[in-house]
Amino acid sequence: MTSRTFARLLSPQIDWLVTVDPHLHRYHRLAEIYTVPSTVVQAAPLLASWLGERQEPLLLVGPDAESEQWVAQIAARSGHDYVVGSKVRSGDRQVAVRLPDLSAWRRHTAVIIDDVISSGQTVLRCLQALHAQGLNKVDCAAIHGLFADHIEQQLTNNGLRRLITTNAIAHSSNAIDLSPLLLAPIRERLAAC
Repeated sequence: MTSRTFARLLSPQIDWLVTVDPHLHRYHRLAEIYTVPSTVVQAAPLLASWLGERQEPLLLVGPDAESEQWVAQIAARSGHDYVVGSKVRSGDRQVAVRLPDLSAWRRHTAVIIDDVISSGQTVLRCLQALHAQGLNKVDCAAIHGLFADHIEQQLTNNGLRRLITTNAIAHSSNAIDLSPLLLAPIRERLAAC
């Protein structure tokens, strides 16, 4: 189901929309597809705060160009270095990820940052690319964890140390609570009704 179709079906059923980091690739704003007022909340400040509490040296890794917007923002807020890889997708579950030379960060813990983990193939291939360059301490932080086909078990089996997601979708990996970010925009929308 495309985002435009979903928006067309959902808009008549709601008065307004508050959402967290929507996965919009072809649109710049929700107003392009939704007919109701909408507010987008960014989870990057919460991810940056979580990373800021870590004591070990970190390298933030965006697996592809799509992830750069989150990785760059989180790195700027948390003060960590970051790199962005390139991804070639040849099917829903056929993905290749290439990373730049990471020899300067071999003593760091790599943290893969992405907005959505659905099939998990991008994160899995990024994890394998990190291991191939000698970075064996790898964690992953994502905003939305869908985890099709229980991919989280495969990630763990391939050496992922820790998997962190927000509570946008209930899952055992939820470690970042979005409630503080959502309260103000929801109150504003309710006050306007």
